[in-house]
Amino acid sequence: MIKGKLDVFIFTRSFSSVVPAFYIHLLHSYIGLFFIIFELQTSLERWWHFHVHGLVFDLFLEPFLHKRDIAEQ
Repeated sequence: MIKGKLDVFIFTRSFSSVVPAFYIHLLHSYIGLFFIIFELQTSLERWWHFHVHGLVFDLFLEPFLHKRDIAEQ
């Protein structure tokens, strides 16, 4: 009888220590996922700003500004 109670006690003690560890691990995973998404978003914004805006400037604005400078001279 004592062995059965001891087994239940050990199971509940180990289960109660596993559950908080699982939730802490889950919370840590969500925080890590948030930072990965945040870093990906900022790197995509940088890529968009430098490449796409630079391409728009090179293709459309720079020839217009160059023509305007020639016209002013």
